[in-house]
Amino acid sequence: MQKHSCRLAVTSLVLFVLALLAGCVANQGTNSTEKRYVVGPQGAEQRYVVGKDAAASRYLVDGERPTPAVAVAPAVVGETAGEAMPIAGEEEELKKAASTGDLEKFIDTHKPDELSFVAVQRLARPYLSIKDWQGASNVFTAHRAQFPGMEGRFDTIIGLLRAPARNPLVTNLGPGINTPGEEYHPVIGGHGNLLYFARDVGPRGGENIFVSAHDGVRWGEAVDMGRPVNTATHEVPLGVSLDGNLLTLFGNYANSFGRGDIFYAVQEDDCWSEVGHYQAPINTEHFDSDAMLPADGKTMLLVSDRPGGIGEAHKKGELFHNGYGGNTDIYIVVQT
Repeated sequence: MQKHSCRLAVTSLVLFVLALLAGCVANQGTNSTEKRYVVGPQGAEQRYVVGKDAAASRYLVDGERPTPAVAVAPAVVGETAGEAMPIAGEEEELKKAASTGDLEKFIDTHKPDELSFVAVQRLARPYLSIKDWQGASNVFTAHRAQFPGMEGRFDTIIGLLRAPARNPLVTNLGPGINTPGEEYHPVIGGHGNLLYFARDVGPRGGENIFVSAHDGVRWGEAVDMGRPVNTATHEVPLGVSLDGNLLTLFGNYANSFGRGDIFYAVQEDDCWSEVGHYQAPINTEHFDSDAMLPADGKTMLLVSDRPGGIGEAHKKGELFHNGYGGNTDIYIVVQT
């Protein structure tokens, strides 16, 4: 997939041009070649208010540092809210709920907040694990009335569980792609004829990016992209541009701003450049990943746990909604 005869001058030029497109060249003034990006949502400040809408506003934003607040039941205007449990305490309580009775008690105590809805999902989990769709549907139906304002969410889930089975055909892509080890995070590139994915190759290189080409009949033998894209540390593909010449990837290199950043590589004449690093505002000191490239060539979709998101602020890796994925939001980067 590479030509080692690629000239350094070409690589440097490609990296410089892409840096301009990503707004990565600092202090360029109003130069006509400079590209700036706008990241959304803009993260309007949310404040905690005890009163009618308290349940919908459950955390403080102090500058750029979200601070967990306390959970309260919706209070009638003019009434005084009682003592509230910290959000972290409610998370721990749900984490310890092991039996059906524990989960039902948690729901009765905290309904109709988001963690109570997570408890309903946990009640349905045993039925889902054995594909008892009717049993899972009954769980959501039985608790629907306890969640005023969430009826639409419950109805959508119940409708999906009661929908007729479609019996889709699932086929393994075969030994050209899959091995006895792990393959994951597939990304279709080019015009649908290239498949990029991650494979853990162990101590010799951690997670590496592999690519397979489709010949019109089947996927060919996947090959390691090799250097300069793959290194001794971890690389995972995130997105590929429509023309197949820009690859975004997740890495955790020494120059990362936070706990993993978004990087890129550029292809010219079948030669991939050294991996480049997107600067702010694409990358932050927080978790940033899943950079997908829509066909218009001017936007990027990414996932981040940066401040200013919707809902309670939780970093990836923190206990949230009975898991450790944090509260990540989807952002769009627009070239302007």
